Amino acid sequence: MTDRSLLGRLWAYAAVADQESPAPVTPATNGDPEEAADAESVAPLVGDTPAALRARSRFNRALENFTTEALAGAVRLDPSPLLEVLAERGICPRPLPKEVEIKTQVALRIDSRRHVDAVVWLRSQDARPSQVWIEAKVHAPPSGDQLEVYRDAACADQVRDGVTRSLVWLGPEDPPEDQQKYLTTWVRWQTLADAVVRAGMALRAGAAWYWVDLVAFLKENGMTDDRTYPISAREATVLEDTRRLWLKTRAALLGVNEWGIETITEWPAATYFYTTPGRLKGELRDCLVDHGELLLRHGSMHAVYLKYGVAPYRGEASLVVRVVTNRAKDLALRSTILAALEPVLSATDWTTPGDGSVVAQATARAVNFERQEDAVGWFTDRLAELRRVDFYNLVKRL
Repeated sequence: MTDRSLLGRLWAYAAVADQESPAPVTPATNGDPEEAADAESVAPLVGDTPAALRARSRFNRALENFTTEALAGAVRLDPSPLLEVLAERGICPRPLPKEVEIKTQVALRIDSRRHVDAVVWLRSQDARPSQVWIEAKVHAPPSGDQLEVYRDAACADQVRDGVTRSLVWLGPEDPPEDQQKYLTTWVRWQTLADAVVRAGMALRAGAAWYWVDLVAFLKENGMTDDRTYPISAREATVLEDTRRLWLKTRAALLGVNEWGIETITEWPAATYFYTTPGRLKGELRDCLVDHGELLLRHGSMHAVYLKYGVAPYRGEASLVVRVVTNRAKDLALRSTILAALEPVLSATDWTTPGDGSVVAQATARAVNFERQEDAVGWFTDRLAELRRVDFYNLVKRL
């Protein structure tokens, strides 16, 4: 679990204020209750009932508009990542235009009830002015004859004033094949994210952080992924290191799990713990592949449960113990948990993230532990702290 992007936090607040859920419409839970925590709070968005379909439509429209405005903000700071992508497709001239203007939610001249998500004006001394109409998609397909109407509107305006207009689809996937004939080209969000990475420090001062945050926001909302090539120089060197980290973590967590079986008698071992090394190994393997973490789950059949192990935190591998809920929006439940944990929250290793599925967590830098037994001791100390406030019996009652 990593810190949410700034845009992600703004979207969460905006969505809550609008009584929409900030969780993804179709969260990939992979059987993980922590990732499914927000899914419980978006129950109205799930299913094929008329109410669920309307709720999903409103949610997608709100997220689409928010993402479009975020993109426009990035382009206003430095348009080069978007221009590079458009230039690769022959839509933007080279050298790249110096004067770029972007407007959002632009009404069609032929039908003012319809709006293009974004219109980008490109002006340069070496080429005639042109426009790029962007239809930004998040989780929704084209609506009816939307793209055909946009194509006809662009052609009509081009005949009227002679300004070339290109209609571009920007989405997590390619548009449906039967809709591609209406478009000049289509671009995936991942392609734009890759352009931001390539631009790196060449971005204008003050723009890099915004573009990087936008890329993180796109990933948080399922619009990009990490599976595209090329493999970075850093990625090419970490395979053996990852294996060693996995082996060291597995050895330490075996010790912690054995301690838990003997000590946390409130939780029957067969139900709450990994009674064979093979089960523990499989859990860690799946967690690494699916989530990029090395965490074990205990008590995940309850509304509140534990996760502990090694996970990214503030840019490096850290030992973590998390108190997690799969009812992230249940404020009364969160308050009950925090009240019970109050005696341990004063300890220096514990923090309360404040939102999301993690109610409280303790962290420590993995590099600070020279011996395996020291790491095991840190974990067991944190779990013992929870036992002193009767956390394990509380979990069974909630």
